Amino acid sequence: MGVGRTSRRLGGRAGAGILGGALGLAAAAQAAETAPGLHAHNAVGFAVLIGLTIFATILSLLYLRERARWTRREHTLTTELAELRGAHDRADLLLGSEPQVVVTWDSRGEPRIEGDVGITADGARQGSPRRVLAFGSWLVPADAAALDAAVEALCGRGERFRRTVHTLQGRTVEAQGQAVGGQALLRLRELTGERRELVELRATLEEARHGLSALADLLDAIPQPVWRRGRDGRLAWANAAYVTAAEAGDVAHAVREGAELLERSAREEAERRRARGAGNPLRVSAVVAGARRILDVTEVATESGTVGIAVDVSELESVRADLQRQMDANVRTLDQLPTAVAMFDARQQLIFHNAAYRQLWDLDPGFLESRPLDGEILDTLRNARKLPEQADFRSWKAGVLAAYRAAEAQQNWWHLPDGRTLRVLADPNPQGGLTYLFEDVSERVHLESRYNVLMQVQSETLDTLREPVAVFGTDGRLKFANRAFTQVWRITPEILEVQPHIDQVIAVCRALSPAEEPWTQIREAVTGLVDARHGLTCRLALADGTMLDCAAEPLPDGATLLT
Repeated sequence: MGVGRTSRRLGGRAGAGILGGALGLAAAAQAAETAPGLHAHNAVGFAVLIGLTIFATILSLLYLRERARWTRREHTLTTELAELRGAHDRADLLLGSEPQVVVTWDSRGEPRIEGDVGITADGARQGSPRRVLAFGSWLVPADAAALDAAVEALCGRGERFRRTVHTLQGRTVEAQGQAVGGQALLRLRELTGERRELVELRATLEEARHGLSALADLLDAIPQPVWRRGRDGRLAWANAAYVTAAEAGDVAHAVREGAELLERSAREEAERRRARGAGNPLRVSAVVAGARRILDVTEVATESGTVGIAVDVSELESVRADLQRQMDANVRTLDQLPTAVAMFDARQQLIFHNAAYRQLWDLDPGFLESRPLDGEILDTLRNARKLPEQADFRSWKAGVLAAYRAAEAQQNWWHLPDGRTLRVLADPNPQGGLTYLFEDVSERVHLESRYNVLMQVQSETLDTLREPVAVFGTDGRLKFANRAFTQVWRITPEILEVQPHIDQVIAVCRALSPAEEPWTQIREAVTGLVDARHGLTCRLALADGTMLDCAAEPLPDGATLLT
C-alpha cells in the first residue's frame, strides 16, 4: 500500500512537471510567432529544450527525495532483521541451554522437530528425530501410551497438558503441550538438577498424600478409637470409631469442641507415662458410646504432638478373670491330689507345683518359689541322694530333659534309693514346656509282685495235679489249663496260646468223647447268662472206655473252674 501511494505521488508530480513544460513550450511558440526576428523552428526547439530541462530537473528532485526515503526504509528493515536474527539466536541459545525437543504441527499437520534429540537415545541406539514421536521406543510403556493419548487430544482438540514421563534408561522428561497461534506445540525437556529434584519431591508429596488418605481410610475402618493431638494437647484429628465412642457427631465437631474420650486423670497419667518413656499400654476405665468399658491406651509422642489408640479389652479382662478363677480352682484341686504335679514353661522354669510334689521330694518352699530350672531341681535331688543311682548322671539328665522336645508324652519308672518306685509321666505342653506327674506306685508294685508270686505258686500246684483242671474267663475263653487237662484231651500248645473259646475246646474234646448232652451242659455252665450261677456235675465217657467225673464251679471273678 505504501508503494502504491508513492507511485501516485510521483505520477502527480511528474504530470505537473510535464504540464508546466507544455505550457512553457506553448508560450515559447506564441512568442516565436509574435517575434518577427526569430525563426519558427528555433523557437520550437528552444521550447522543447526548456521543457526537457524542467522535466529532468523535476525527475531528479523526485528521485533524490524517494531515494532518501527508501534509504531510511532499508535502514529500518535492516535493523528489524538484525533484531529478529538476534531473537532467533537467543531462541536457539535458550533451546540448546538444556536437553529438550520442541515439536510443532502446522495447519497441514506436518510435525517440525527442533532441539536436542539426544534425549531419545538409549544405550544401544543414538537419538534421532524419527524416534521423538515414536514414544514407545524410548519411554516406558505406561508413559508412552499416556503421552500418545495426550498428543492426539492436543492436535485434535487443542487440549493442553503437562506431565512427567520416564525413559527406558530411567531419565525423567517433562512433556508440555499447548496450542500457540493456531499451531500445536509439544515440548519435551529432560529434567536435571534442581528441576528434577522438584519433580521428584512433587511425586513424593503426591504419593505421601495418597498414603495418608489410604491410612486415614484404614483408620476409619478399624473399630479401635485413634486420635492425634497437637503440641498444645488439643485434639487435632480422630477416626470414625473415636467420634462414635465420644458421641461427638462428626470429626469436625469433635475437633472443634475438643471431645475427649478419656477422663482428665487418665490423660494426665498417660502423659506422665509418656514422659517416663514407659512402653506398656495404660489400662483405664472409660465411657464408650454410653457404656463403661476397659481400655488399653497407648500414646506415642511425635514431632507435631502425640498419637494414640485405645483397644477395648473388656471381654479379654472378663475372660482373664474367669481363667484366673478357673486356674485357682484347678490349683486347689491339684493340691488335693495324691499325685505329685509340677509344670515347667518353655524356658524350663518351674511355674506350678502342688502340695504332693513338695511332700514327695521334701524340697525347701523358698527354693521352689524362686522358679528354679528343671535341671537345677534334678541337681538338687541328686545331691540329696533322692534320685535313682546312675553311672552317667549327665547322660541320664539329658535324656530326662529331652522330653521338652518330644511330640508325645513319655513314661518312665524311677526306682529311688529309699525303696520307693515312681511312675513318671512327662507330657509336653502345646505352648511349650512340660508337665510332670509323679505317682508313687511302690505299694502297687509290691502287691503285683506278691500276686505274681502267688499265681506262679498256684500254677505250679495245679500243674502237679493228676486231675485235669481248666479255667474259662467271663468271655468263654480258656485262660488256664494244667498238664493233665492238655494230656487227657490232647490239646496242643499252639491252641493254648490263642486262648480258644469253649466251642473250640468242645470241638477238640468231642473227638474223644462224642456224647453231645454233657458238653451242652458244660457250655451253658461256662457261658450262661443267669443271675444265680450254680455248679455242674456230670460224667463223660471217653472212646477208650475211660469214665471221667466232670465238675464246673463258678469263681468269684465271673470265671468258671472246670475239673
